[in-house]
Amino acid sequence: LRVIDYRLVAVSFAAAIITWSVAHSKFSSASFEYYKSPGKRVIAMLGGAVSGTRPTLSWEDRYNARLAEIRRFIPVPELEGTVDIYPYQIAALISSQNEWSPRPVFQSFSAYTPELVRANAEHLVGPNAPDNVLFEFGSIDGRYPSMDDGASWSAFLENYEITGITDRYLILGKRPTARPFHSIRPLAARQAAFGESVEVGDHGDIVLAEFEVSSSPFGDLMNLLYKQSAVVLSVALSNGEIRRHRFVPGQAVSGFILSPYVDRLERFAALWPESGLDSELPTVAGFRIDEVPAAPSMWRTSYSVKLYEMTWSTGSDGEVSGK
Repeated sequence: LRVIDYRLVAVSFAAAIITWSVAHSKFSSASFEYYKSPGKRVIAMLGGAVSGTRPTLSWEDRYNARLAEIRRFIPVPELEGTVDIYPYQIAALISSQNEWSPRPVFQSFSAYTPELVRANAEHLVGPNAPDNVLFEFGSIDGRYPSMDDGASWSAFLENYEITGITDRYLILGKRPTARPFHSIRPLAARQAAFGESVEVGDHGDIVLAEFEVSSSPFGDLMNLLYKQSAVVLSVALSNGEIRRHRFVPGQAVSGFILSPYVDRLERFAALWPESGLDSELPTVAGFRIDEVPAAPSMWRTSYSVKLYEMTWSTGSDGEVSGK
């Protein structure tokens, strides 16, 4: 028989408690109450097993009650035609009466490779594109605001129009015909180094950025064993502010809107020229990329970046028109 080393068990248990405590302390400013509700349910189940009582509601009734609870907590308007929701509140859409038309990667933060990003963008111009999009602004782990499904933003602007707005969502409806950008003009293509400040310049239109940031051999090894170090994108805004965000290299290859700086729903709506909100958008004057921690380096010290200026065409009356 194998003898159990209780000292090892005690040490492992203590390490688990310490790890949990550190995580709880680190994320105490956020909602970290996930353990309470399951704990109450487990206690209730054990109590029912001991007393011999059973739940009065069937599984179907409890499922429907849960859907109703989600609808009360996250109300979603009923729309005509198919609907998708961004970036990830899928439960709210499923609990509504809408017909869901899911994209290939239906939670935006999970599209973290070039292939997944492109698949989602192509879905918006394909035969199964949703008739409506409910867009709520937000991401995870402090990412640059326009990076999640960044390649899809151009598809939104060209193929959808604003049809409504709620306290939570911008509602986009599919256009009968696409309204493509008049021009996508290259601004710059260069190599830059980590820690180097790169100037974007003064551009009133949309600036799309494509980055190719490669990991070092040591970074490849660490990615197999655990994970690589974080990459941070810092941007200097036209209003004098400096913003720092998590940068996901796999998302940046396919391109995302670097400027203007869009960090909330109203600014996202302002990307549509007919909204009349362009003056409220701060532009990005420059940026830099850093590795955190910087040593030992898990990324190659230089990267490539391409910048493009995207402009709408305007008619003689100043109205935005198609190509």
